[in-house]
Amino acid sequence: MKVYHNHEARKWLYGYFVLSACILLLLLGLGIYWQQLYRTQLQTIATEIFAISQTNGSFRDYFNGAPLSQDALKEVSNLQNHLFAPKNMSFAPETIFIYLFIIWFILSALIFVCMTLYLNSLYKEIGQLKEYVSHFVNSETVYDIRSNKEGTLSALKNELYQTATALHFQFKTTKKHKDYLSKNIADISHQLKTPLTSLLVVTDTLLALPVEERSDEQLELLEPQLDRINVLIQSLLLLTRLDAGVIKLKKETIDTKEFINSILSQLDVLITNKHLDLHVSYPDGATLYADTFYITEAVSNVIKNAIDYTPMYKQLRISIEDTVFFSTIYIFNEGSHIDKEDLPYIFERFYRGKKAVSSSVGIGLSLAYEIIQQHNGKLSAENTADGVLFTCSIPKP
Repeated sequence: MKVYHNHEARKWLYGYFVLSACILLLLLGLGIYWQQLYRTQLQTIATEIFAISQTNGSFRDYFNGAPLSQDALKEVSNLQNHLFAPKNMSFAPETIFIYLFIIWFILSALIFVCMTLYLNSLYKEIGQLKEYVSHFVNSETVYDIRSNKEGTLSALKNELYQTATALHFQFKTTKKHKDYLSKNIADISHQLKTPLTSLLVVTDTLLALPVEERSDEQLELLEPQLDRINVLIQSLLLLTRLDAGVIKLKKETIDTKEFINSILSQLDVLITNKHLDLHVSYPDGATLYADTFYITEAVSNVIKNAIDYTPMYKQLRISIEDTVFFSTIYIFNEGSHIDKEDLPYIFERFYRGKKAVSSSVGIGLSLAYEIIQQHNGKLSAENTADGVLFTCSIPKP
């Protein structure tokens, strides 16, 4: 049988032979004991017959072959019943060994069949576990092998499934991080390439000129590109710290009016240059519970994005809603809508939609989204009838 080709199964087979031999020896011992008992009973009967024949004339005449009367035969019959009936003389020694051998054969056969069926079932399940592990190693999917039955193998299946699921999740996470890292490196390289190329062109132009012909206006061409590289690097460093989970927010109660006015003062030049119609409204005593530095970075990025995409002379509205549970900032910019295809992805890193301005690197909104999530808040965007509305909600303590 194939099952006994296995080294471990052969150990069971050897054990079966030992058990079978032990049963055979036990039955032989019982047979020998039965033979001794049979002989002892015969000796006892012979002794009793001799004793009776000495005292009973009819019994003695019966054994000597003498003719007996009906009464004498009845008496002899009663004596025979008395001598042989109580003794268990059903089996002769030759017969008992035949019966014992048959019993041993049947028991051995039953044990062998049961053992073979059990081993077949056992190694079938082990084979399934082996195939499961092989499938898991060579595939990216995990199928369910959990069992509700009792026993070591069922417990092993459950543990193996849990381990495979955990490893599969870890594999997917690692692969996702690897793909994410590769994409980020490519995006960062692309974003740095443009300002660096501009810097190289301006630098080469300046170096080609005599010293006396170089002007401050030409040097000033370097500043926007250097600022762009600086903003990109600072944003990337902040995103990296957010990803690593090393940022510890120092939340405090912030006056919303002072907070918004501070941001708008930093962006006043951009608003003025585009002649935007700015409207700001907030209820008295409105507050925000957040880390001042990081929430300023987040909201500044959203407002700056709104300014960049608001056409000249159009409207920019900022309003605050203060409730017991949330502080919500609404930032609306009049102008064209975000394309439906771009809307689900505008908070992804380095994503630039079809209408992205040339100065955009695709980090500002992503950074704002990450920071607000760190505050357990929510940042969303939607198209309205005449523009785009960003909603930033921060929970109260």
